[in-house]
Order: sequence, then structure tokens, then C-alpha cells
Amino acid sequence: MLSVEIVLPDVEELHKLVEQGQEKGFLTYDEIAGALEDVELTKEQVEDFVQVLNDNSVEL
Repeated sequence: MLSVEIVLPDVEELHKLVEQGQEKGFLTYDEIAGALEDVELTKEQVEDFVQVLNDNSVEL
């Protein structure tokens, strides 16, 4: 199995969402959209962010 380490951009909102999701076990799409409305991410960064959530057992 190929293992690739995903590094999130140094965006405080992303890290807060991961922490919040770990505490609750889930995040809603509204929570994610609201927190990231002013953050510019590439498609790849969004995909990486979703993978980080999955890797941390955060359901969407």
C-alpha cells in the first residue's frame, strides 16, 4: 500500500475544524462551508482536507 503524508496548508480554520471534528466525531457541511468561506483552497487541498478528516475518523 502506498502511503502519502498529507500536510494541510497552515490555515488556522482548517486545523480548528479537524480538532472540532475529532471532539464531536463529525462535521456538517454547513460548519465546513461557514469556516472556509473566506479561505482560498485548491481542489487538491480540499481533497486532502477531506482525507485528513477521514483519517481522523471524522464523519461528514
